[in-house]
Amino acid sequence: MSMKSIVGKGLNKMGTKWSKYDKLWVVFSIVLILLGSIYKFSFIVDSTSNILLEIISGVLAVCGVTYVFGIAKQSKVAYFVGIANVILYAVVCYSKGLYISAGYNLLYSFPVMIYGYINWGRVGNEENDGIKSLSKLGRVFLAIGMIFAV
Repeated sequence: MSMKSIVGKGLNKMGTKWSKYDKLWVVFSIVLILLGSIYKFSFIVDSTSNILLEIISGVLAVCGVTYVFGIAKQSKVAYFVGIANVILYAVVCYSKGLYISAGYNLLYSFPVMIYGYINWGRVGNEENDGIKSLSKLGRVFLAIGMIFAV
């Protein structure tokens, strides 16, 4: 079985149909993250660094990107990836001494993931239920806000 068919079958199980562009973007993003992690890993590894945390950080990045793409494609399965992402991030934060970030992920993000998973299909059956597009004035304000945010 080729890599292309494995990626295609796996992604099509995650929500709405994925176009070739979507599949290419996911694979490109994950490869870029993995290459960045390998590059970072090759320079950081010394006697004081924790190799396991560096590996978990790479997996964490891939989980985060996969979760975002899954949610964008309306996949309920993506919440499992998001839950793994939140738990791994809390472990990394705790081990690095970032106790507030670890607590935030376990006490806020984790319950929100569970709530989202449970309530995913309860809103309604209509497509775009509750989703509105911005007016032209709203788009102008959004653009101004984005410029000032940078």
